[in-house]
Amino acid sequence: MNRALIFVLACVCGLAVANIYYNQPLLVLFAETFQRTAANTSILSMLVQLSYAIGLIVFVPLGDKVCRKKLISFLLMLNTISQILAAVSPSFNVLLISTVLIGLTAVTAQIVIPSVSIISEPENKGKNVASVMTGLFAGILFARTISGFISHYAGWRSVYWFAAGMDIFLIMLIINIFPKIPSQTDSSYKQLIGSLFQLFKTEMILRKSCLFGFVMFAAFSALWGSLAFLLSTSPFNYGSNIVGMFGLAGVVGLLAARHIGSLADRIGEKHVVSIGALLIIAAFLLMWNTPITIWFLIAGILILDLGGRMGLIGNQLQLFTLPQEMRSRLNTVFMSTYFLGGAIGTRLGGEIAYLFGWHGLSILGITFAGVVLIFNINMRMFAEKA
Repeated sequence: MNRALIFVLACVCGLAVANIYYNQPLLVLFAETFQRTAANTSILSMLVQLSYAIGLIVFVPLGDKVCRKKLISFLLMLNTISQILAAVSPSFNVLLISTVLIGLTAVTAQIVIPSVSIISEPENKGKNVASVMTGLFAGILFARTISGFISHYAGWRSVYWFAAGMDIFLIMLIINIFPKIPSQTDSSYKQLIGSLFQLFKTEMILRKSCLFGFVMFAAFSALWGSLAFLLSTSPFNYGSNIVGMFGLAGVVGLLAARHIGSLADRIGEKHVVSIGALLIIAAFLLMWNTPITIWFLIAGILILDLGGRMGLIGNQLQLFTLPQEMRSRLNTVFMSTYFLGGAIGTRLGGEIAYLFGWHGLSILGITFAGVVLIFNINMRMFAEKA
């Protein structure tokens, strides 16, 4: 491992995960093109996250069995085809199908990250993984902004052509720089998949982290599944380029990621999750007042991103207290339920915002975060089930 390789792999992770966030600023544009309501088109944001969760289960465990380099290249090729299909979609149903395919094949980052932990020197493993994760967070951060900018000046179809071009670029990088890593297991594919459900059944910490991750990402995604619609209406009437700019608020969570890990070392992962839930509640309390001034929304998004990042890091760190030989599969289970929560939150957010506006969205987010806070404070019910 060297700095150049780490940087390239961080870019791969960022551009790969960006594929599931490009469509969030485009929902109003989809509605205009296919003559649907913005609340109805929010199903696209839900589907891409739901299919991503399924892709984690279907494809990521194969990383322990087959050549990772070939697997990543294959998934990127399928994702390229899916992006092109979305770009030329003649109907909303074709766009739905292409969105599902994009989500299923956008899981490259979750194959790269465990690979980094394998090929790193032991003394640099944590630093290298953290560096690659920073690329992942950066991809999430800038995807919405890039999408909003391109769609405003060149139309929403150009966003998918851009994504296809980035996939081709990544394939070239992987072919030339990604190292060959020996197989980690002789288990059959059926055994690999079966072990995921067994781990969920037997590991109480995994079940707890999955529940909290599910609910906290649902709260976070509820906003982004409805933001394009809410900001396109009175009194703001913003276009997709302005909506995309709100994604830059995520820079707070990006810069804070390393410090969140240090905080967890000092006060414990459980307390980090509770603080994250409190921040999410505070964020949605601020967003309640968005119709008064846009600054309440900006402040709320900044706090929401920080709280969501604390939830993700705190819950993942709890998994790392379990044996090392199962961590790749633990991460598969956790991330699949995490994005399942995001899919459901996106859909609920879109519908609630369409019916009840900013106040309904705020109540939904506060309810989600409140569930995590209550259960995390009282952990005895989990201990009894273990």
